[in-house]
Amino acid sequence: MKRSLAGVVLGVVLVAGGLSGCGGGAKPSPSPTKSVPVLGVSPSPSVGQRPTGPIDVDPPERPAAMDNADEAGAVAAAEYFLRLTVYASATGDTTELEAMSGEGCKFCQSYISSVEKLHEGGGWASLPKVELLGSAGRLTSSDPVQYQVELDTRKSAYRVYEIDGHFTDELEENLIMGFVLVRLDDWYVAIAEDFPEGSTLPEED
Repeated sequence: MKRSLAGVVLGVVLVAGGLSGCGGGAKPSPSPTKSVPVLGVSPSPSVGQRPTGPIDVDPPERPAAMDNADEAGAVAAAEYFLRLTVYASATGDTTELEAMSGEGCKFCQSYISSVEKLHEGGGWASLPKVELLGSAGRLTSSDPVQYQVELDTRKSAYRVYEIDGHFTDELEENLIMGFVLVRLDDWYVAIAEDFPEGSTLPEED
């Protein structure tokens, strides 16, 4: 059963001020996993070739660091969530993504709904390569443990297919992913947003 984080997170987010400005502040520092692809590029049918269906790919492996209730654990959880979004779009499997998503996370719920709608309509997405260029995290609450995490990412071009063979090409993009993660019995995403590189993350009211 999916856990509601609204009551736990609300007061903490108000005190913490939510996601801090990223474009006007320090850029996330290089991560030890810099340039390590989140998931590799999948073969895509040539233009005019009818795709046969969603690709068969193993789900991302849960990082061992997620067992830690510290900055390393929070950053690992954010990276894992990012891996899950790419995996879900390609396969339609949102099980783990839903398990990590707080009910109050608008981005999470919207993303899951869009994946379900795409696959229910017979569509799917090819698997882009996602690189982590840098990461930063800071503790915003000790009870419960809560961290604000920012990931500097690059997603390669990919395609979104429809059942009739039509497709849409999505261009390569650099994004700053901002998260508020809460540690209860495990890590949960309370807030997630993506912003073009160089933009400023909004302050929470």
